Amino acid sequence: LRYNDNWRWAWAEDGVWALFTEVLRRLGSEKVDPTRLFVTGLSLGAAGTWHLALRYGEYLAAAVPISGSCEWPGESWPRRSNPNLEMLARLNALPFRIYHTDVDRYGGNPVRDVEWLCWQVPETTEELTLPGMEIGRTVDVHIRRFAREGLLASWELWLAKGPLGDWAYYDNYGGDKHCLWQRVYPRPEWGLPDFFSQHSVPRERCWSFDSPIIVADTTEEKLKQKTVAEESSSTAKDIDNTGDAKQNNDSAKQGDAANIEEETKEDTTNGDGIKRLRLNEELVKAAGADVQRLAEYVVEAERKAQQLAAEVADQRCRLHPRVFPAEALLMSRRLVTACV
Repeated sequence: LRYNDNWRWAWAEDGVWALFTEVLRRLGSEKVDPTRLFVTGLSLGAAGTWHLALRYGEYLAAAVPISGSCEWPGESWPRRSNPNLEMLARLNALPFRIYHTDVDRYGGNPVRDVEWLCWQVPETTEELTLPGMEIGRTVDVHIRRFAREGLLASWELWLAKGPLGDWAYYDNYGGDKHCLWQRVYPRPEWGLPDFFSQHSVPRERCWSFDSPIIVADTTEEKLKQKTVAEESSSTAKDIDNTGDAKQNNDSAKQGDAANIEEETKEDTTNGDGIKRLRLNEELVKAAGADVQRLAEYVVEAERKAQQLAAEVADQRCRLHPRVFPAEALLMSRRLVTACV
């Protein structure tokens, strides 16, 4: 597997083909018929089936993806364009039977791709009722057959009507919408063995045991790539270190200049501070003298107010005795307040 353009898991087609052909070589020509090599897969494996057909379809006798769609990796079908002609030729020459549930979106839906690739191809349809997962339960299937002429292979699209209600396990989930392969693989009534038996590849274009061995992402290659990556990283680090050293040197020079300037500012600031400190001391001394004089004025005013009140009381003036002493005391307090 590898990451695709959307950073999701996808099949590494070269790696799959390298592994597959290595198994064939080890089995030997006595056990392998190169004209009858088939590919099938389910869900993500269905996408892998499509991708392998795009890359090595000329060596395959037939392809059967189940519950999955093609992701069109790389430049196989660019957006706002037509499919790659070389890959399209491989698909056109390869018989396909696509099994899918009509409500299945988990692995994508291949219907629109099939309709586009089989545009204006004569089509026939058929309705079948096939056995389901449990005895007495069935699945309705709508079959679309595209009979292409000449060197173009015929395609079939088997759409099961879902959600599938043939298995009690999924009754509480509203039926099965995805796992169609659990009916196709084990039950011959779904026609997979018969479909494979009808197709083969001409000898002149089939895979051969003498074909070059594909080296796909070996450990040695990984180490080589890792070494190149490390060297590139080391070179980048050296450049960064050189740049950092130069930057540090420049920063040091700027720092020295800044320190000198700061010291000069500090000396000037210290001189100004001393002057301000001396001025503040003089102001404090003057304010202290003023406060002292003010306190003396308050004491003297309080003494005079008390003396005046005593004289007025001794003379027994005509004013009410409860009012005047109070007025005299209020006058005294006003005088003190004014002085403060």
